[in-house]
Amino acid sequence: MSRVSDQDRLMMQRRASAAERRNSPRILIVLAMIVLLAAGVYALLGYTQRAGALRTLSSAQFTQRNVQSQLATYRSLQDPQESGDGPVIYDRLSSPLSLLQQAARNAEIEPPVFDSERSETATGSAHRRVFVFKEFTVAEASDPIRWAAAVEQDIEGMRVHSLAMRPKPDKTGWNVTLSFSRLEKKQ
Repeated sequence: MSRVSDQDRLMMQRRASAAERRNSPRILIVLAMIVLLAAGVYALLGYTQRAGALRTLSSAQFTQRNVQSQLATYRSLQDPQESGDGPVIYDRLSSPLSLLQQAARNAEIEPPVFDSERSETATGSAHRRVFVFKEFTVAEASDPIRWAAAVEQDIEGMRVHSLAMRPKPDKTGWNVTLSFSRLEKKQ
């Protein structure tokens, strides 16, 4: 067996190391890792931009729905008869006070004294008539509510416009101001 000199052994180790480096190229692995990392960063950026775009789209759609809804409401108030989906305009009642007092009797309460009537312009072809019964006294808090329910049930198109109730100073009943309104054709 022949003896290898130290110099030959060192040379053989260098050649073996060089052959090993040629057989397993690290540059390709490092390059693949860099490409994979860049692709991950690009995908993450794309995802965050997508999420931002979806938020912007959702906000724009919400705004568009609101604008369209408000525009439809505006158009129906401009001319409710033409739009078909606007508020119903009723024919003028000939004796609304007697109907309101009859509804009070149907609700088993004494009809209060009528205070005033006013008209509010609602649209070009209609107006809102408001009937006010001011500062009348009831024993039970449910009485004006029963009356309001009877009015809405008995008189077509009549709605509660406002209701204010305060206890009497001596705590024996309630002071009530109640007004009803109805959208009617102008005459």
